[in-house]
Amino acid sequence: MTAPTNSSGASTVHRLRNSSRFGKEFVVDRPIVSLWGWKGSLFGNLRATALVTGSAGDAIVDDLGGGPRNALFFDTDGDAHEVMWKLPDDIDLAQAIRFRILWSNTEAAATGSALLTVKYRVAPVGTFDMGLAAAATALDTAIVNQVDLAEDVFQYTSWGVLDADTLSGTPGEDYISVLAELTTKTTVASVDVYDVHAQYYRKWLGARG
Repeated sequence: MTAPTNSSGASTVHRLRNSSRFGKEFVVDRPIVSLWGWKGSLFGNLRATALVTGSAGDAIVDDLGGGPRNALFFDTDGDAHEVMWKLPDDIDLAQAIRFRILWSNTEAAATGSALLTVKYRVAPVGTFDMGLAAAATALDTAIVNQVDLAEDVFQYTSWGVLDADTLSGTPGEDYISVLAELTTKTTVASVDVYDVHAQYYRKWLGARG
């Protein structure tokens, strides 16, 4: 179908896209955001040459293939990494929020599998103790067990879901801590984790499909 145009032939959609009044009508209503700042801003500049051991629960940085890229190295069930996420100003908390993990492992294809988990905790500014390991809550719909695709080939997990209306949106409660955890690994020796993605609804567009 041909887009509507004005008398000069310019597309009406194109004209309205940059309008402050109509601009929000033409943006993606379910953006996916990177919580770990992948592509170098968080892990890309770290080197792992001195990090050769780690205790249970402590993820360390892994040099993939001797250094071309880095990831967090989870080799023990219970290894985890947390990041503080400021909820976007346009998030619609009356809709579900989905989370997935981008990961790989060093085994051949279909050698084994890994159960990766995302948990969360509300982190109110002014009261949340950053020095205390507070309990985290599992998502309402968990990420399912993942079979490895091939050696060092990164892959997405399924989406885990935090149900609608779970977060209050109370002023000061706009930060949540998001925890990525290796719950169980089967046969594979370890996994490398690159990023956690969140997908949410923008509040002016609402749910669609």
